[in-house]
Amino acid sequence: MQKVLIIGDGIVANCTAIMLINNGFKPVLATFNSDSHEKKHEKKIDRFFSINLLSKIFFQKYDIWQGIADDAVVPYNKIITWDSLQDEEVNFESREISHKFLGYIISESALTKSIAAILDESNIKKKNFNENQSLLNEYVLSDLENTGTNNYDYVIRTKNNDLFEKEFSKSSVTDYKQKAFVMNVCTKTKTNHIALQKFSNGQIFGLLPIEENKYNLIWSMNSDLHKKINTLDISKIIDILNREISDQIGIVDKISEPITFPLFGYMTKLVSKNRVINIGSALHSVHPLAGLGLNMGIQDLFILNKIIEKNNQFIDQSSLKKFSSQITGINKKIYHTINFLKYFYSDLTFSKTLRKISLIAFNRNSMLKKSIIRNATGLDTFEIFNK
Repeated sequence: MQKVLIIGDGIVANCTAIMLINNGFKPVLATFNSDSHEKKHEKKIDRFFSINLLSKIFFQKYDIWQGIADDAVVPYNKIITWDSLQDEEVNFESREISHKFLGYIISESALTKSIAAILDESNIKKKNFNENQSLLNEYVLSDLENTGTNNYDYVIRTKNNDLFEKEFSKSSVTDYKQKAFVMNVCTKTKTNHIALQKFSNGQIFGLLPIEENKYNLIWSMNSDLHKKINTLDISKIIDILNREISDQIGIVDKISEPITFPLFGYMTKLVSKNRVINIGSALHSVHPLAGLGLNMGIQDLFILNKIIEKNNQFIDQSSLKKFSSQITGINKKIYHTINFLKYFYSDLTFSKTLRKISLIAFNRNSMLKKSIIRNATGLDTFEIFNK
């Protein structure tokens, strides 16, 4: 039975533990007192995730999906995107891939509750490293250097932190020069299971339906505009939202207190080195415009699981080489596609005519739309690894 240390405390780390337990491994979750201390002082908001079809399949396989209450899951079957400079809309619909839905909106609290219940039943071992990460560095250093005096067979990093930062440098870093507000938006019009996205003068409004008359809004913009809006009171922010998005979602009459965070993207140069493996935010981060952040981490796990299953529930250097090769190509494609879309629709140097032509051409190319939908929903990955 191989022993694996998992570094991280989020959804991907906990899902890694569940996946490994089901494959006969003996995982240990590394915890830090400093993490819990910081979280006590964070401004709290129940985040929402757009869960694609591949992530749902993964969650179903390990009974995570079954533990989420039905009323905590909001499916959506259509995404409408539009540019404030154009009359043209681009619609992505589930019927284009012969599925009932494109994805599902689930709160972080509902998802973590289901995951926690499974971990509690498993009696997984946790090792606390207090507030000093150098202790963890010493504890697993041999795993990185492959000296043979290792404490674990493998170490899996699921979060971007200082641990092994020198060994796992970033091959690509993108400063989006943006910050985002996250808030819930109440309207007088029903959401009708439709997600929306608007590009407007360098801003991006991403709206996820979470209740009959409520959206979760991710609103990204340049740092200067963010600083200005951050000084406004709630009523002034509502006025801006009504000018920008009320034509599509109806009058906004109430919002939650906005939470803010910076936006940047990266890809880590090496997927693995000796006995240390990177997945999730230890491996990549992307702009939230496509809602793929968590889904990319679950996709990493899905592929790792398939490779482990084909290798008789065992990890070795040969299987890690396969994992590195396959996951790198898939993640690079997503990373660069999202970066292109972000700059094409939020960089005002691109001409109005060029944007209009591209939107019209895209709308008329059903094969291209279908390909993008299958990519974003994870269906292509699912079929590739289930042949």
